[in-house]
Amino acid sequence: MSGSGPEATALVAKKLSFVETCLRELRELARPELLERDLGERRFVEHTLQLALQAALDLASHLVSERRPRGV
Repeated sequence: MSGSGPEATALVAKKLSFVETCLRELRELARPELLERDLGERRFVEHTLQLALQAALDLASHLVSERRPRGV
C-alpha cells in the first residue's frame, strides 16, 4: 500500500496504536525483578518487545516507501 490517502493514514495509526499497546502492556504487566530467574517472564518481555519493534520497522518501511520516487 503506497500513497498518503486514508488507507495509508489508517495503517500508520494502526501500527502506532499497536506499538503503544505493547509498551503499555510491558509497563503494566512485566516484572523486571523476575527476568533473570523466570523464563516465562523473560519470554513475555522478549516477545512483546519483538512485536513492538517489528511494528515500528513495518511503519518505518511504509513511510520510507511513501517518499521514494515511483519506479525506484
